[in-house]
Amino acid sequence: MGTTEAAERLGVSPQRVRALWHEGALSGRIMANRLLLDRASVLDLAERDRPATRPLSARNAWTLLLMLAGEPSPWASASELSRLRRLLATREERALAVLVRARARMARVQGVAGAGGYVLRDEHVVAAGASLAHRWTDLVVEGVTEVYATETFARTLTDRLRLWPDPQGPIVVHAVPDDLGDLLKDRAEMPAPVVAVDLLDSGDPRSHRAGQALWTQAVQRWLDEAVPPRPRRRGEAR
Repeated sequence: MGTTEAAERLGVSPQRVRALWHEGALSGRIMANRLLLDRASVLDLAERDRPATRPLSARNAWTLLLMLAGEPSPWASASELSRLRRLLATREERALAVLVRARARMARVQGVAGAGGYVLRDEHVVAAGASLAHRWTDLVVEGVTEVYATETFARTLTDRLRLWPDPQGPIVVHAVPDDLGDLLKDRAEMPAPVVAVDLLDSGDPRSHRAGQALWTQAVQRWLDEAVPPRPRRRGEAR
């Protein structure tokens, strides 16, 4: 099985599939400069990693991420907020990270020398992922630019800077649905929970580990603040 088919079955990027192979989570070998994976190992991992529910819609994914960041989501109804709080309180951290994968459409692109700098300086994009790893973790990712933009502006940016698709490209653009564009306004950087899931989805083993630690911190901080401590029973030791 090739990396593209494996990525579709696992719900991750081809880069993450290659990282899983390097980590030993998948069996396979290189043939004619192409990674071929053992079908049984992919199907087994897909079954073990199967989330309890489908990924959340982009709208609910962002509501959950902003909830973890302590920010409001004006578009969310009371029932949506209640449901997402239940998810945060009852799901494992790994499953929660899977639930927010549909927050945006991700594309890796390439450009002329210095294109990453032009992208980061644009007032219509918001820095995230690899571009902010050093702010929230001990990881420094050199040579990679990662940003969020609305779907419309992502297309405009690609055309204006003459960027072209490249699966290994150093520029990562997450395109957010236009109707959720308000969450990008007046924001220069994405909060820590968003950076965490960006790193988790990156496909790079070091970034994945850093993202996992940051995601765990974000979820645990929310749980500590949102779930009140159990009251002591009479006669229970302090």
